[in-house]
Amino acid sequence: MDTSGMRMSYERGELDEACATDKPLAMFTRWFEEARTEPGVEANAMVVSTADATGRPSSRVVLLKGFDESGLVWFTNYHSRKGRELAENPRAALLFDWHWLQRQVRVEGQVVQVSPESPTTTSPSAPSTRASAPGPRRRAR
Repeated sequence: MDTSGMRMSYERGELDEACATDKPLAMFTRWFEEARTEPGVEANAMVVSTADATGRPSSRVVLLKGFDESGLVWFTNYHSRKGRELAENPRAALLFDWHWLQRQVRVEGQVVQVSPESPTTTSPSAPSTRASAPGPRRRAR
C-alpha cells in the first residue's frame, strides 16, 4: 500500500524562534495548557521509549501524572517489560504527539523512582493506570 499521498501540510504548530524561551519547562507548560483544552483528547498521553541492556528499543503509550522543575512523572509496573528495561537501562525518551496542534514535544533523560508522596504524583486511579498496574512511580529528569 502506498501511503505517500496521505501527507498533510503542517503550518499551524511551527516553532517560532522569537517565541521560544531558554526555559523548556515554561514552554512545555504553555504548550501543555494549550493541548489540554481540546475536548475528547488526552493531552497527557505520551509515548515512552526504553531500551534493554542490549539496546533493543521498545515503546508504549502511558499517561503523564504530573510534572515540575524536577521532571515528569508516570506510573509503571516494575515487573513489566518497561520496568525491567528501566532497571537495566534507566534512560527513556518521551514523546507527546499533539497532532491537533500540529506540534510534538520530545524529552530524553535519566529515569528515577520517586516516592508516592512526591508533590507531582496523584493517587493511582482507574482506568488510567490499570494497564500498567498502579504502584511505584517513575520520573524522567
